[in-house]
Amino acid sequence: MDRLTLLLTSVALGAGVGTVQMGGVANAAEVAPTAEPKERTLTVQGPVPLPARLTVPSGPGPFPAVVLVHGSGPGDHDQSIGEYRPFRDLAQGLGRRGVAVLRYDKRTQVNPGSKIRTVSDEVIDDARAALKLLAAQKEVDPKRIFLLGYDLGAYLAPRIVADQQVAGAILLGGAARPLWELHVEQVRHLLAADGSLSAEDQRQLKVEQDAARRIHQGHLRPEDTVLLLGQPTPATYWLDLRPYDAVHAAHELSVPLLLLFGDRDEFATARDRELWQKGLVGRPATLTSYPGLNHLFRIATSQGEIADMDRPGPMAGQVVADVASWIVGQWKKQSPGGQR
Repeated sequence: MDRLTLLLTSVALGAGVGTVQMGGVANAAEVAPTAEPKERTLTVQGPVPLPARLTVPSGPGPFPAVVLVHGSGPGDHDQSIGEYRPFRDLAQGLGRRGVAVLRYDKRTQVNPGSKIRTVSDEVIDDARAALKLLAAQKEVDPKRIFLLGYDLGAYLAPRIVADQQVAGAILLGGAARPLWELHVEQVRHLLAADGSLSAEDQRQLKVEQDAARRIHQGHLRPEDTVLLLGQPTPATYWLDLRPYDAVHAAHELSVPLLLLFGDRDEFATARDRELWQKGLVGRPATLTSYPGLNHLFRIATSQGEIADMDRPGPMAGQVVADVASWIVGQWKKQSPGGQR
């Protein structure tokens, strides 16, 4: 997959930090895998009905449960990236550890012609509808509903769960900085992958820098468009996002948070981890960084993040196990013995 093609896809709209760990979630009791979970189909209702799958653990419920929210660009219920299926790995791994999982096709996947004017159109409204759908399922404990966001879904998770009935949120590879700032950084990184920036590279980078500056502080009218990598994006999308500060929004939440990163992540970098850590002082949050893992939560290779996206292989098992343990652990913390 071409590097800039991938990046283009990503913008085609369709008391202190509780724990700072390297390579595992502290104080999380391991949840042993059980029998294979079962799956059934559902539909997330909205302007575009979205096919969904509910993964239900074996045994008596009701179970804690989590909604999975996609990254940038169109995405199916498995969050397929090349041959990689991270949401399938999470659904199966969490289902075997007593956590029900709802995953769904993104609106821009089901209907590429959907009118996307704001981030609510693209992500937030459907994620909230999925939370309500999950809470209504007979196998699920509505008091133990969580949201897990990956990439863009992680960045937006604090906004998604604000004022929602959730028990907590998990952020996988979530950026702390605005998307337009990350866009310029990623373009620079990809253009310089061969070790240098040609004159054409520098010209293209300046075009993207100018677009980012316009988004950040320029005069945008709702009817305007902004070109990113030559593709028009509606100004309304950026006007919607411009006031949003992910770290501040997360700090204002009352529910516990789990933030997971790979320390070889080329998208949500050490700078983002630092901003999250500093910004979440004074609220219940656990931040974990896994040595050697990249943005896909797999072992980073010498080929780099983009080339690795076409490689098949599962999500790191420790990440899946840590998410399950943290979800189950939140219930035990709030109510000893698992009873309210």
